[in-house]
Amino acid sequence: MFSRPLQRLCPKHLFSRCKAYVHTQRHVPVLLEEALHQIRSASENKEGTRLFCDATFGDGGYTKKLLDRLDCKVVAIDQDPLAYERAVDLANSAAYRDRIIPIQGKFGDLVSLLQHNVNLHGPCLDGILFDIGVSSNQLDEAGRGFSFKKDGPLDMRMASRGDSDNSTRDLQKTVTAEVIVNNFAEHHIADIIYQYGEERQSRRIARAIATARGKAPIKTTKQLADIVSSAVGGRWGAGADGFKHPAVRTFQGLRVYINDELNQLRLGLKSAELLLKPTSPLVCITFHSLEDRILKQFLRKCSAPQSVGVPHQSTTVDAGELDDLDMDMLNRPGLRMGRDDEKARVRAKRERKRKKGGGPGDMWEHEDSENGPFLPSFHVVTKRAVKPTREEVQSNPRARSAKLRAAIRTAHPPMFPLNMEDASGHALW
Repeated sequence: MFSRPLQRLCPKHLFSRCKAYVHTQRHVPVLLEEALHQIRSASENKEGTRLFCDATFGDGGYTKKLLDRLDCKVVAIDQDPLAYERAVDLANSAAYRDRIIPIQGKFGDLVSLLQHNVNLHGPCLDGILFDIGVSSNQLDEAGRGFSFKKDGPLDMRMASRGDSDNSTRDLQKTVTAEVIVNNFAEHHIADIIYQYGEERQSRRIARAIATARGKAPIKTTKQLADIVSSAVGGRWGAGADGFKHPAVRTFQGLRVYINDELNQLRLGLKSAELLLKPTSPLVCITFHSLEDRILKQFLRKCSAPQSVGVPHQSTTVDAGELDDLDMDMLNRPGLRMGRDDEKARVRAKRERKRKKGGGPGDMWEHEDSENGPFLPSFHVVTKRAVKPTREEVQSNPRARSAKLRAAIRTAHPPMFPLNMEDASGHALW
């Protein structure tokens, strides 16, 4: 049974959630019913067999539900070789034979993957779903190097089988977390942890890593987690949510950097804009603020008409929605200004800081766009991000930070075209 120290570590109302962390769990699809609702609502009036894309197959939870409930086929994409093998096994099973098209690759290369593997060009999909981030299967396998709770090699590459696998030419061109923490300059490590992990104590952590590697190479996840814990203090369970480990953001920053996750998300969204048929849904589930910011800004730009030379104006945040800035404000003592006025002041301050070189700002402002007036390429159907219920979080604690946003493709040309050509040399749009 659970010891008294564990009970003291977790607040009483969170103890049931802490217990779930003690046991290894198989990957459970997050916001599954909500995602299926968005896809079914947009597809119910279409006739014939539809073609969907599960751009992050993982354990196949979303794919199986789509196939069970709709008359469709699914293109199952994942760069993880183990996930790809699961997709192949599922495609060969009697229940789903000839209904799954497994493809190994990154969803940022979605256009070329469909073109070269199944000869699909231009708008060809009736819906696409992204479940961004690391899966429970990857976290629970110590050899993959993603988990700070299990001792394993510092790998963290999504396309690797773990244990510093370099079996393919593409993997030989990549770096592992071990290479970064033992060879990158201290200031570069700090920048990675700060920019991609949003860790405020990044410089202190980078300094501790540099000191530790001067004594002996850092080779395992436990070594790195212990170094971070000793650098920033605290303990597992000391966070506001009752169980956040002090190395969470460091591991996230390294993983996002190694796998180029933010750029892959941008490319994946642009690919979806190109490949979706009119009236087809885009459903995307994110797990941290950097991903959600990219998705939210993309949908905001693609759902509002713009003209060349006229800067895009951000839409007003709905007064009923609490975002990260709201929560930050609510924690300030003696707040006298109105909520909207204070948010505008803080956003202006962040914008000034961004222009001086700090802060992420608009992550789409440097994207190329074609000349001419822009007509909306998406209609956003989720006014606010959809979040898991309390019951889902209690049964699956890893769902606690998930957000779902959905939009419907219009008939207008892409606002962020990929400028790719098909095999015959003709433009895809």
